Amino acid sequence: MKTYTMYTDQQSWNAANMICSLRGGYLVKIESSSENSFLLDRLDNTWVNGGDSFYIGLHNAALKENTAEYFWTDCTPIGNYDDLDSNSEEYILYCVILYKGSKFSNPAWRVKDCTDVNSFVCETDGGLCDYIIFNNTIGIQGISFNAAVMGQNDCLRLCDEAILNGMECWGVTYYIYTETCILHLSNDSTIFDNGGKTSNTGSIFLKKQCLKVDVDNTVYPSISPTNIPYTNCFSTPSTGSIYTIIERAVTWQEAKDVCSHIGASLLEYRSTEEFTDVLKIATPSLGGISSFWIGLKRYTNLTFLWQDGTDIATWDKWESLPSNTHGTCVRASTTLLWLEDNCTNSHSFICEQPGVCGYEVVYKTKGNDGSLHFLKSHLQCIGICDSDKSCIAYNYINIVAPCITYHQSDIYYYFDNSNYQTDNSYDLYRYSCSHDKTVLLDVIQRVLI
Repeated sequence: MKTYTMYTDQQSWNAANMICSLRGGYLVKIESSSENSFLLDRLDNTWVNGGDSFYIGLHNAALKENTAEYFWTDCTPIGNYDDLDSNSEEYILYCVILYKGSKFSNPAWRVKDCTDVNSFVCETDGGLCDYIIFNNTIGIQGISFNAAVMGQNDCLRLCDEAILNGMECWGVTYYIYTETCILHLSNDSTIFDNGGKTSNTGSIFLKKQCLKVDVDNTVYPSISPTNIPYTNCFSTPSTGSIYTIIERAVTWQEAKDVCSHIGASLLEYRSTEEFTDVLKIATPSLGGISSFWIGLKRYTNLTFLWQDGTDIATWDKWESLPSNTHGTCVRASTTLLWLEDNCTNSHSFICEQPGVCGYEVVYKTKGNDGSLHFLKSHLQCIGICDSDKSCIAYNYINIVAPCITYHQSDIYYYFDNSNYQTDNSYDLYRYSCSHDKTVLLDVIQRVLI
């Protein structure tokens, strides 16, 4: 069973992707013109409250270079079916919507800034298909297979499992008085969508329906916006991390399970370099969180192990030496020092997954002592910063087209808010391979059940 669910609560692409994942699905993946037309039709009918567009799972994972490499959220590249409406901003806008068009433009996939809020559609797979009943009807298409005498429910379960020479069962004719079950098999799942059946007294035809459309009007918490899609599909190496800060307090094992469910792991830092990255990127967003679980646990042999089974070796950050009690877990303070704790206690936690290099926008912000470049497009401004290894950020103003680049030896310089100033005329784009997002995920309850 494939289910498309329209979420009318407007979110950024990253928030939409997170919600889909936590609900057991993924942002919709469109692989054919017929599927694209089906979804567009839903916007005009079933999903009339969803607006004129919604986020899909397509995104540009080539974030550092001036190229566009589009992937779906499962990291399969864009295939033979491609409805992208490319524009001059395609290299700096990384996320994609399906737009139903207007009298001035045709329907298309459009590249958007990932921070823009939109409705979104999640796709989920699994579960048994439904059946649509047609009374006094028999099927007349496909290969008919007489499955003998049985009850109607047994007949349907047989259809669910039947495969013959690559053909599947897409409908059942059931003779009520003789309890005879006839399976209709075909390579074409649409064989009974427009016909394929005729009237017949004393029988029923049950058409398999493996597609469901739903609407969810729940209002979900938002996450910190960034124009960088949180993705593992990048095509160039990355040395950073994405830190997802979960404010809800849970046990160590529950925290580990939630991180795993979103394709991440509990935070680990095993060296001075990793410690610095977490300190500069993640801890400024902790807010009122005083401590949080990390991915370190002591097992029955009294050895503390990371989640991949390796021990802490020669580098540690203990605030005080741990006890000799087995089965304890480790939380970190806001200064990132390690504290031993009972695994069944509840704390906030941080999930970590591989990062991707790119520019993160800080709105209404201007850097200090930059180099001014006139008459440059946004794309050219990125190119100027990319070409100089000392460039860690830039400002760009579209109206008068100046580009201001900022150069520092400290890559974390613009993650310290004392080093930039508020200015309503500017947005600052700071470069990093690591980013953070803070989530108030009541929806994680669905993972923990």
